Amino acid sequence: MENYWMSKRSLAAAMTLTLASCGPSGTVVYYADYGRYSGSAATYAGIDGYIPVEVIGNPTEAESSHFAEHIVQGLDGSHFNPAIRFVASDPTDDSQYRVVAVFGAARQGAICSQPPPTASGATSPGPMATAFCDGDEAASFVSGRVPTLTGADDPALGAQLQAMGKMLFPPTNPNYSHDCEEDSIRC
Repeated sequence: MENYWMSKRSLAAAMTLTLASCGPSGTVVYYADYGRYSGSAATYAGIDGYIPVEVIGNPTEAESSHFAEHIVQGLDGSHFNPAIRFVASDPTDDSQYRVVAVFGAARQGAICSQPPPTASGATSPGPMATAFCDGDEAASFVSGRVPTLTGADDPALGAQLQAMGKMLFPPTNPNYSHDCEEDSIRC
């Protein structure tokens, strides 16, 4: 059984490295995890046409609401269903499904918790993480690096968010991609 889980971890690590290397120049993704992810939950999360995004931390000089608007713009189009948009929310939003974007250090096990985590070390360049949250649990989690930014509207930030968003919302759970073969009913 241990070899089974090791192969799952190896697949996730290979997927992360493959997707990161295929991203736009300058984007950096360190890690992705899809432990509780399903494409059907990601679709249901956007049933109203949008998914709320909670932004924690700000590595720029921009006002927080202005920065949050650039974050949702950067994520727009990264969901496998391009009709689903992202909207900025406040930390008191208690949506079952939401995206949390942390600029600074974040732990995968705490990123979706209520009250939300605080960001430590929100710098440019510096660490960042995103999670597709199902309640207090991360359905999918992606960590990466904030590029060197000239401001909230820097195209490098948009490219980084697109790369991370596409990894956050694959059509199916990459951990179970071997189930998606011809005649499979478990895709």
